[in-house]
Amino acid sequence: RASATAIREGADQAVVEAVFRTDRLPELEAELAERGFPVDDHELVVRRTLNKSGRSRAQVGGGLVPIATLAELFAGRIEISSQHQSQGLLRPEIQSRVLDEFGGLGERCARVRTGVAALRALVEEIARLREDAEERARREDFLAFQVGEIDDARLEESEVEQISAEHGRLVHAERLRSEADAAAARLAGDPARFEAASATDLVGEVARLVEGLAELDATLKPLAERLWVAQTDLGDAAAELERYAAAVEADPARLTRLEERIAQIERLRRKYGVTTDEILAYREKAAQELAVLGGSGERLHKLESEREAEFARVEREATALGKGRRRAGKKLAAAVGAALAELAMPTAHFEVALQPVEGAPGIPCGPNGAEAPEFLFSANAGESPRSLRRVASGGELSWVFLALKNVLRRAAPRPEEPSD
Repeated sequence: RASATAIREGADQAVVEAVFRTDRLPELEAELAERGFPVDDHELVVRRTLNKSGRSRAQVGGGLVPIATLAELFAGRIEISSQHQSQGLLRPEIQSRVLDEFGGLGERCARVRTGVAALRALVEEIARLREDAEERARREDFLAFQVGEIDDARLEESEVEQISAEHGRLVHAERLRSEADAAAARLAGDPARFEAASATDLVGEVARLVEGLAELDATLKPLAERLWVAQTDLGDAAAELERYAAAVEADPARLTRLEERIAQIERLRRKYGVTTDEILAYREKAAQELAVLGGSGERLHKLESEREAEFARVEREATALGKGRRRAGKKLAAAVGAALAELAMPTAHFEVALQPVEGAPGIPCGPNGAEAPEFLFSANAGESPRSLRRVASGGELSWVFLALKNVLRRAAPRPEEPSD
């Protein structure tokens, strides 16, 4: 775009003229030939004239063309490097990216960045595990106590019911024995009171009476038989009661053990569950958590091994990246120096310095390697090159920017082969 305000005060017109070498642009030469523009010795003269009246003329190869033709011919073939764009070159990360692009080190730098991120994650996880070690140890001791307490009890299914029944018999042993003896005496007779009739004797007498009646009325015969059976059953019941009473005996020692066992089970029920199944389920859950906590030590050991291996790998990659940057820095400095000379800055001097970068604790380098590339520049002979962002003026920065772009365009680097 052009404006009449660009014309110098007192002048009638402004003229911009350029000579382009086209020997490396065969496609452009073919297009020019197709449009009828001559190209002598691979040189093309392009001219733009802006009059004070606001009218603009364009010429290509000495012939007048519409302004739009300039865009058709040179769109994509001319690149404008502005001072505003060159400001990005002052940023350290851009300088690092330029050097790595020139040296074909982008992939290796990416591997270092990925490795540092992975190593940082390992270091952070190891730190968390170590910080939690004391609390984990307390929890592990507590769970081990709980599991041990339940295991020591050796609980069995239906044990509570069985113990409760046996405990009830021992507590009431005297009463059970005496009253069982009394019941047996009432059924079968008491030897100390032979005159007293027993239930068995009474049923026997009734059975004989009914049997006698059955001789008069046959319909009573089944009843008489049932009474005789009842007498036999009463005798058997009396004998069983006698045997039961004889077997019941007080056992204070056994009673004490049962009460201790009941107290032990009650303690477990208060802590871990009402039923045996609930207590055992709690034990399994605690044992699983204990196993996980016990595995934390193994996890920490594994992470330590992984960290050592990742540290060594990142260190190797960073070392190789540093070697590549030193080689690329020398080549880039020479190439940019030559490019600046072509841009009418023969006394300018350009260098690439590599400033050491320390990594975080446990990491051998920074995210982008063990060094930070920094561009150094001096415009005049005899001046020591210093940081580009401190000494370069806006115009000088634009020239350096243009020189770097030309160097990168010409370099077309291939990635370096991995090296030790």
